[in-house]
Amino acid sequence: MRAPVERFVLLATLALAGCVATVPDLTAQPYPCDTDHDCIDGWVCAITGVLSHSVCRPACDPSRPAASCPSGFCTSAGVCWDACSIASDGTLTRGCSGGMSCVRRNGFTGDGLCMPAAGCTVSSDCTAPSHDCANEIFHLPATIAGTAYSADHSVCLSTPEGEMHDRCPNGYFVNNGTCIPSCDQPTDRCPPGMACLTDLGGVLGAPGRSPCLIGWRGMPCRDDSECFEGSCLAVATGGHVCTYTCQQAALAGPLGCDVLDGYSVAGFGGLDFSCDPSGVCAAVGTVGAPCNDDMPCNVDLTCLNGAGVCTKPCAARMDCVLDSVGSTTLQQNVYCAPITSPTGGTLHFCLNQQPTGGMCTSNEECQSGRCMTGICVVPPPR
Repeated sequence: MRAPVERFVLLATLALAGCVATVPDLTAQPYPCDTDHDCIDGWVCAITGVLSHSVCRPACDPSRPAASCPSGFCTSAGVCWDACSIASDGTLTRGCSGGMSCVRRNGFTGDGLCMPAAGCTVSSDCTAPSHDCANEIFHLPATIAGTAYSADHSVCLSTPEGEMHDRCPNGYFVNNGTCIPSCDQPTDRCPPGMACLTDLGGVLGAPGRSPCLIGWRGMPCRDDSECFEGSCLAVATGGHVCTYTCQQAALAGPLGCDVLDGYSVAGFGGLDFSCDPSGVCAAVGTVGAPCNDDMPCNVDLTCLNGAGVCTKPCAARMDCVLDSVGSTTLQQNVYCAPITSPTGGTLHFCLNQQPTGGMCTSNEECQSGRCMTGICVVPPPR
């Protein structure tokens, strides 16, 4: 270590030579950080989850998004991201700068965020090893006829590695040959267009984890960046979900909020929508749907602790067909499942049937009524 006099002489020499610290240009390219102290005044260290190392971004006030983040999108965490826009043909009508890529956050509006991540439309766009495009990983259709839906400009996510394809990097967990991004800590952020299902990893074979899944209608959310469909709206019972207002649903047809019924969450039970007192289409889980404090169950069901599934005890299938479920399809696609208890006994609970292509062990688990080699298949014509 230099003596105090030597250090004073060195500092004086540097000062006389004109050596001064320069403020980095944080707009030229993504600037990595570990804490807010790594960024300049008025900027914060933004967590990007599995997409990249945290980067410095302008701070904003979520209660005043237009004033505090006028050219972009202010997240619930107080981070201002530049916004981008995607046309129906996939071209960018508003692009990104500073080394950022346009990532779609909503599949129906063309809204996107400029993120420090490799964008993709097909997996071949991903140049990093063991990465595929999220829209293909989550089997998102390219388009839906008669709608403005599109799933291009997604993000590259890791795929399992190892001889058994059972290893995923930090920030993910493996499920049926897929690396699922996780949001285990309150500060974790899911990729744009994906919502956090707190403590519901058990439904995907990862108890204790919190998965990031596509932010379809009825999914819990913190802001619009997590909604692939709809907007992040407050519901009368508390919390926020990706959904539509009752007025918007009424414009879609005479069914109103019922037009949203039936979406199966990650292959599990679906959601049943109704117009709540706040004027929002709110959802409750039907048989087999994931549940937690943010995702309540139908009034005739309970959220099975530990499993995080809406269910009830049963003796026969008809015990699981609930008149309080508005969707006929969701009413009927159920069965009474034998479950082995920790003590070795057998209990029976209501679960949802799987669609064609879903995993199964018996015919009654399939909507088609036919299970072959562990997969629900369409029965042959008579």
